Amino acid sequence: MSTMVFPYLHARFKSVPLFTTCLAFWGVAYALIPLVEAVVRKFLKPVEDGQTTPPLGGLWGLVLCILVAQRVGSMAYPSYMLVVKESMTDPEAVGALFGLATAANCLGEGTAPAIATSLFALSINKNILGGNFVWTIMIALAIFSTWFAKNLKRHRTTD
Repeated sequence: MSTMVFPYLHARFKSVPLFTTCLAFWGVAYALIPLVEAVVRKFLKPVEDGQTTPPLGGLWGLVLCILVAQRVGSMAYPSYMLVVKESMTDPEAVGALFGLATAANCLGEGTAPAIATSLFALSINKNILGGNFVWTIMIALAIFSTWFAKNLKRHRTTD
């Protein structure tokens, strides 16, 4: 989806606004996950032997919303790379800046799974916010990232 939609969105909205919007969608995706849990706990009762399973149409609709929000959020990465490219004033330093940006990205991708998994285990084991502490932290990070991206300034324009 993103390979077909991203070029159109980038041409229409440019890098920084698109980057900001895509980051905001991560907050939406993280907020929908506890909502799915709440719907399951409230409306789906455990199925006993001989019973048929209840219809799951609404639940699958929520899961679809999460997947769409994640796909839109995942377009933040190419937007981010274009923001880095557009922020360069010296064409000779592009390689160094891309190297630095990639190193920072790899550091995040390398440590985030361990941190998120540990945070998830902590929130479940200690029952912090009913096991939803991890989603609160992730939503807060998405809000902070969106705020940070919103405050980025465009240094030069590209046509």
